[in-house]
Amino acid sequence: MATLRFPDEPGVQATCMSWVGVNRIVVGYHDGSIALWSIRPQMVVLRLSAYFGAVQDICSAYPSLPYLVASRPVDGLFRLIDLRRPNSEHTFHPNPVASIRGNLMCWSEHLQGFVSAAPVNSPLNNSFDFLHYRHFPLSRKVFATSRESSPTSLAVGKVHPFALIGTADGKVWIANLPDIVFPSRGSVENAQLALSSEFRPPPVPVAIQGSGQSQEESSLLGGVSYATWAASTKHSTRLAKSNTAASRPVSHNSDDEDGQDTSEGALGIVVHEGPAAVTSLAWHPSYDFGTWSAIGFASGLVLVKNFGLEPAL
Repeated sequence: MATLRFPDEPGVQATCMSWVGVNRIVVGYHDGSIALWSIRPQMVVLRLSAYFGAVQDICSAYPSLPYLVASRPVDGLFRLIDLRRPNSEHTFHPNPVASIRGNLMCWSEHLQGFVSAAPVNSPLNNSFDFLHYRHFPLSRKVFATSRESSPTSLAVGKVHPFALIGTADGKVWIANLPDIVFPSRGSVENAQLALSSEFRPPPVPVAIQGSGQSQEESSLLGGVSYATWAASTKHSTRLAKSNTAASRPVSHNSDDEDGQDTSEGALGIVVHEGPAAVTSLAWHPSYDFGTWSAIGFASGLVLVKNFGLEPAL
């Protein structure tokens, strides 16, 4: 085990990291600096000041271009740095970034670009962009969730170009990145809802119900949270904005006897239960099991699921 820290700067805390090679990792810190570490021998190879605020996300173009590192701050500019010449070789996206959530940036080996939360100046961001490393300032939207459910995690396949997007309400979407970045005339559905989960709090024991203890207190006495899984349904990202049409209120007042939809636009941001969120996603890196993925929830559950086609008998 290796402990990477700056002994002369005890207040500097790491906020994100990414592998650059077998023996190298790049780490972002809350003071805005980025450091390239060597595991063995344990030493700092490079450290540079990139932002005035904390680094929210960092990702390298490993394995094909490990010297390219993209970083996204809490507030600032989305930047791409060449570690071979960090003082001169760098570019950035012109839109300022305001982000409150990490773990939303991955490298796509097949498309040679980064998939990340869209570089926008609003923390209420629910869309993802693709940024090719040769045309980094020119981003292309690839996916957008509904405003009622903000994205919480992202994973791009190592042996295939498909992406998994987790949301705060426990849903997991799967997107075909090449079909979105390079659309054809016959392609209609470029994303679908792969999994939908529901968080349910642990049941309160009968003995505790009469003792006057709250449900939050009883959950600390050994209650286990669990989720139920719904069947997968197909959706297009073009329908993401209309997913809330069925949930809009319908007026039944005397002035509107026909029951017409009098709501204006979709619902705003919805705060879901914390344990229901999908906090981590990962694809299997091998070719034999590349369609298998691990899905981690805030409740502590981990689901291992195969999104590939079943072999024909």
